[in-house]
Amino acid sequence: RSYALGAIETEIEHQRTTYPATARVVPYLARMLSHPLADRTALLGVLQTCGEAALPYVDDVAELAEEDEARIAVLGTLEAIAAAWPHVFALFPRATAAQRRRILVLAKFARDAQTSLLELARTDGDPAVRACAVDSLASMNAADLAQHCLADRDPLVRVAAAIAIGCAK
Repeated sequence: RSYALGAIETEIEHQRTTYPATARVVPYLARMLSHPLADRTALLGVLQTCGEAALPYVDDVAELAEEDEARIAVLGTLEAIAAAWPHVFALFPRATAAQRRRILVLAKFARDAQTSLLELARTDGDPAVRACAVDSLASMNAADLAQHCLADRDPLVRVAAAIAIGCAK
């Protein structure tokens, strides 16, 4: 499993570069998350790496033709990760703490995640999860949605909210 995933990863992301194949492979990786024998931590890590590799280049490829390989490599990858959000978030209730943090980071690539993040930021029993949800909301230019967390009962959440909102603004 580890070797196979490593081989796939070297073909879809290398030194912070994504490829058209990345956009095509992401949906399969996301669906693999539901398999009982899957290494979910590793799969979430690959999805995060692909998203973080593509994100800095959005403005560079925005004006390219839709069929341009560079545009597909960047925007196609981000769109595929956004479309995978339901598969990713479905893991949250049974995920480990480390997997939950990765899921919250992956949320920044999916506009549809805002509702889920807002609910977690308001109600999750773990202050670290609430703080991470606020940070993800702020990184999605949704800092206004997270402002209620400045009054959270936990100081960690209040501080994380203040920093995340301040950095976003």
